[in-house]
Amino acid sequence: MGRVELFELRTGGEIFSPRACEERVLCWTKKELNEGFLKDAEVIDVEKGYIRAPGFNISVDPDVRFQTSLILERRLRERIDVGKIDAVYGVPRAGTRVAPSLAIGLHLTDGPSCKGTVPGGWRNVLTVETGSFTTTDPVTQLHFGDMTAGKRILLVEDVIARGNTLKDCIEQMRERGVEVLAAAAMFVKLFQGGVGRIEKLGVSVVSVVQITGITDRGVIVLAE
Repeated sequence: MGRVELFELRTGGEIFSPRACEERVLCWTKKELNEGFLKDAEVIDVEKGYIRAPGFNISVDPDVRFQTSLILERRLRERIDVGKIDAVYGVPRAGTRVAPSLAIGLHLTDGPSCKGTVPGGWRNVLTVETGSFTTTDPVTQLHFGDMTAGKRILLVEDVIARGNTLKDCIEQMRERGVEVLAAAAMFVKLFQGGVGRIEKLGVSVVSVVQITGITDRGVIVLAE
C-alpha cells in the first residue's frame, strides 16, 4: 500500500524537518482511508442510515487511530487557531478512543469524560443529558470533568449523524460557561444533516471520512 510521507514532525507545537529526525511519519492517502473504511463498514439499517464500522468506532485499529489523529490534527490547524484550545474531550464512549492520540498531537490536555459512575476524584463535573441514536435508552448521561467557566475545548466523536449528541453537549456546556471551539469525528454522515446543525452553532467540524449517502441496495457512497 502506497503512502505519502509527511515531511514535518510536530512535537509540542515545534516543527522538525526529517533531516533532524531519523523517524518519518507515514500518512495514508484519503483514497486509502476511504478504501479501508468501505472494507470495514457495514450498513445495518438503510432506512435509518445506521452504519457499523468496528475498526473506526468500536475496537479502533491502532493504525487507524494513529493515522486519523494525524489527519484530524492537520485539518484542525487549517480551520482554527488550535492555540486557543485548552483541552480535548472525547464524547464517551467511542470518542474517548481517539481523543488521547489527538490531544498528544496537538500538545493539549486530554480532558476526563465517561459514562456510568463518575470517579470520586473528579471535580467540576458536568453531566450532559442526551438521546441515543444506537440504543433504546430515552436518555443517556455523559459526564465531563474539569468543566470550569471560561474553558475552551475540542470535542471528539466517532461519528456525527444527526448531530443531536454534540448539539446537546455544546449547548449544555455553554450554559456552564465552557466554549466548544471545534468538533472532530472519525466519520460523518453528511446526508443526515448533523454537520450542518453543529456548524450553525458556530462550531467548526473536521472529519476523516465523509459519507454522502447510502443506496437502496445498501452501498455506502463517500465524498471524493
